[in-house]
Amino acid sequence: MLIASHEGLFEVHGADVQSVGANIDLMGFTITGGGKYLASGHPGSGVDLPNPVGLIRSSDGQIWEQVALGGESDFHTLTAVKDGIIGFDGALKVSPDGGQWTDTTTQISPYNLAGNPASEVAIATTEDGIYRSLDAGRTWTKDAGAPIVLVAAVTSESTIIGVLPTGEVMKSSDEGLTWAEMGKVSGQPSAVAAAETPEGMDIWVTTENGLEQSTDGGQTFATTVPATT
Repeated sequence: MLIASHEGLFEVHGADVQSVGANIDLMGFTITGGGKYLASGHPGSGVDLPNPVGLIRSSDGQIWEQVALGGESDFHTLTAVKDGIIGFDGALKVSPDGGQWTDTTTQISPYNLAGNPASEVAIATTEDGIYRSLDAGRTWTKDAGAPIVLVAAVTSESTIIGVLPTGEVMKSSDEGLTWAEMGKVSGQPSAVAAAETPEGMDIWVTTENGLEQSTDGGQTFATTVPATT
């Protein structure tokens, strides 16, 4: 598990947390289908990157290279989808490779963008509800019947996991058309990740209490890394 933070990238193995690479304030972070890390934010002390960094790329989280928009854009949220990238730096944008960006026709202000490199399904969480894209972020429609989700994740099978500000975990198995309530985490979430497994699905949620994990598809959660660690 990787956690992108204001102090850089951290790698989690069980209850062990280790810092990875440079001190960069990672406002946005995602992983492509090829396993490359993409990020945006602000360089820390001793980091030779423009401020803001624009879009940067790494294969290991230690050495980052400039891709585009250095000194121009601060993507507060990023996600990789099939054949592209979606980002928000004050405008909602899409790019096939991170080099050239195009503003989307529908302009919203997402708190969180969620997608998966194996799917064209993407979710944008906003103050007034969920917006859904089925074409890798090029067009968006508001899901009027969806709950007010704060953070979301999309799995390789296009299952969507959303977490409400109050901690309830929601699941959609039909690309966001209907939602079912699962379990609940202990506090307000700041990020969520989900992965299909041979046994079902694992879900990780960061809250003010730490990193919480579910190995039963979101029914129950246990804190694996307390916030004080």
